[in-house]
Amino acid sequence: MNYNLNKKKKEYIHYTIIATFIGIACIFLQDNIDVKKFNVSTKILAKEPFFTKSGGPKNKKYWVELSFKNVDTTFKINESDYKYLSIEDFKVEVKTNDTLTISSINNVIYHLRKNDKDYLNFKRARKYENGKASLVAYMYAILVLFTLSIFLLNKKPRIRVFDKIYSINIDFLFLSIIFINIILIGALFGDEYFK
Repeated sequence: MNYNLNKKKKEYIHYTIIATFIGIACIFLQDNIDVKKFNVSTKILAKEPFFTKSGGPKNKKYWVELSFKNVDTTFKINESDYKYLSIEDFKVEVKTNDTLTISSINNVIYHLRKNDKDYLNFKRARKYENGKASLVAYMYAILVLFTLSIFLLNKKPRIRVFDKIYSINIDFLFLSIIFINIILIGALFGDEYFK
């Protein structure tokens, strides 16, 4: 067996462990909020919603704070759900003294509705967020399968093209798979994924 291949196999043990750990973490760290814990209530808006942002030019976080009549605390639509808020409609149609139906946990709003119109839909937001995490986990699974396949090799892989035989660089293949995964994530989710 080729010495360089043995060396590569030892190197790829680390890559296999790292890719496996990240893939499993993506699955188990999904945002699993129990809808049974939602406090569903109807409240009257005491003043105009307050739109807030923080952070630098590339790392901005946005959220909305809502104050209701006869309630001492401020409610918040946090930064992870903010991007699923129908912002333009919300700004135009939700005003002081409007009656809103909200689903919240610890003063964080996950679902917001006015007159049978959803401005923030929890199920849609979670489906998209958890779908992104699942896709990343699948992409790491591809990396794990690739790194595991290296352990099945008895000699350096080769490819025949028009009667010529070329050696395949394992590191190049590995980096190509990582690059293709990054391109796929970017294409499927755009800049939002990298925020």
